[in-house]
Amino acid sequence: MRANKQKKGKSKNLTVLEYRGTPAQRAAMEFNTHFTLMSYEIFTKDFARLSEHFLNNEWGTGLICDEAHKIKNRDTDNYKHVKAWKDADIPVKLLSGTPASDPSDIFTYTRIKNPDAYRHWKHFCDLHVEEEDEYEKVTKWRNLDLANKNLMENATLTRLEDIRPRDQPSIDPWTYKLTPAHQKLYDQLAEEQLLQIEETGQEITALTASGLFVKCQQIVLNPEHFGLAGDRAAGLDLVEGW
Repeated sequence: MRANKQKKGKSKNLTVLEYRGTPAQRAAMEFNTHFTLMSYEIFTKDFARLSEHFLNNEWGTGLICDEAHKIKNRDTDNYKHVKAWKDADIPVKLLSGTPASDPSDIFTYTRIKNPDAYRHWKHFCDLHVEEEDEYEKVTKWRNLDLANKNLMENATLTRLEDIRPRDQPSIDPWTYKLTPAHQKLYDQLAEEQLLQIEETGQEITALTASGLFVKCQQIVLNPEHFGLAGDRAAGLDLVEGW
C-alpha cells in the first residue's frame, strides 16, 4: 500500500486506487491517487513497474504492510521486495496481529524496523541460537530479552485489553416462541442429531456440543431448508425489530 502527499491546489478528499485485476487491466491503471491498495501477490508480480513509478515519485511514497506476517520468511520475495524499498529510503510501517510462533519469525520484522540491530541472519543466529539438533533445527534459544528489545525499537505493542474495556458487557436477553409446527420440527431434528452421536458411540465434548448447537440454530433460523415451507423464523422478526 502506498500514499502520496497532498498536491497543492488539489481536492482535500482522499482518493484510493484498488490495484487489482488481470495484467492488462493493471497495466492500464494510472497511479494518480493518494493511496494504492494491493495484495502481496500483486506487489510481487508487478514489483518492477511499481518500483519504477513509486521510487521516483516526487510527492513522496510510504509503504504500509498489513498482515505483516506475510514477510516473516526471509527467503520469500515478499520480504525481499519490502526490504528493497526500505533500503531505498521508503518509510515502511508493519502491522500485524499474528503472534510470532518462533523467535526466528522476528528477524525480518527487526531488519525492517531496526536495521542496525542485526547485520545479517548469521549475526542474529550468533546472538540468539543456543543449541541445534542434527538437522540444524534450533532446539534452544538465548538472549530473548535482547531480541525482544531489538524488535520493539521503533515499534509499539497494543494488547487486547488496551482496545476492549474490561467491564462485563450488558446483555438483555430477548426470547421468542416458535410456532407449534416449527417447534415440532426442531424437537424432531434435534433428537435425530443426538441419536446420531449416541449410535456412533461418540462422547459429547465441547466440540460436539458446539457443532450440535450450530445445527440446532440452523433449524431455528431456517425452517424452510428443513422442509417447513411457508413458516417464517421468529428469530428473523426479532432481528428486524431490533
